[in-house]
Amino acid sequence: MVHDVVLGGGRISGRVTDQKSGEPLEDVQVVIQLSLAEGEGSAELRGAGFASISDRLVPDEDGNYVFANLPAGTYRMFSN
Repeated sequence: MVHDVVLGGGRISGRVTDQKSGEPLEDVQVVIQLSLAEGEGSAELRGAGFASISDRLVPDEDGNYVFANLPAGTYRMFSN
């Protein structure tokens, strides 16, 4: 699964399930990536030297995940 998510800032949350059975998946990683193109991102991020932001986590036993405190931008999101 690969998705692009446009975010005004805040959080991305969801649930990972098996496509056929609908059962939650907990043995996967959910990854988000934000690349800051030239001129994008807040001055705060640029000033801190960020060229990209990447984070990954493992969903809980019910397949739920939450990425919090994210800056505005377009995120590429995938699982593996």
